Amino acid sequence: MEMKEIVLIFIASSLVTAHVATDWSKIITTHEAPHQHTSSEDIKIVGGLEAVPNSIPYQAALILFYKEETRLCGGSLITRRYVLTAGHCLVDELVSLYVILGAHKYGEDEPTQQIISTSTFKVHEQFDGGPLANDIGIVHLPTPANLNQYVQLIALPRRADVSKSFAGSEAVVSGWGRNSSNDNDVSNVLRYLNVPFCQTTCVT
Repeated sequence: MEMKEIVLIFIASSLVTAHVATDWSKIITTHEAPHQHTSSEDIKIVGGLEAVPNSIPYQAALILFYKEETRLCGGSLITRRYVLTAGHCLVDELVSLYVILGAHKYGEDEPTQQIISTSTFKVHEQFDGGPLANDIGIVHLPTPANLNQYVQLIALPRRADVSKSFAGSEAVVSGWGRNSSNDNDVSNVLRYLNVPFCQTTCVT
């Protein structure tokens, strides 16, 4: 039986061929941002294993430019024109962002990377800033992604699977988050972890 991979995301310009100059030391993850409404039930995934470079070709790094700071989020390429990400990444007066595709070390200039700048995005209408519920958004790419062995679309469930819960299936979480719960530094390499997919809250 073929195992489905489900990515859990906890993530008007032109295609840029050169890496955009950014002070990576000043970038923070959105979980460090003041908009987060945390609670005793707020569970985050940290650490994980370093991915084989370009083995998760649908992974996107989102560099988010706000009025007073720059943040980092992850996302998944769902079409050549759209990236799926978390809604909380796209609020707090976000001005613009650029999407890095085909990256393993997003902070370095890698020949596999495609960098697309944009200021067009949309957050779920019912997202109220709280944890989890309706925390989803999409980013529009004005220049379509060039699909190749390093950049590919994520395999989403079929329309016929809409009624399935996928509980008990294995999921893959991936991104450039914290290396540990005591470390505020963001990983410079793409990491991943296999976890059970739960219909409700799971604690292992």
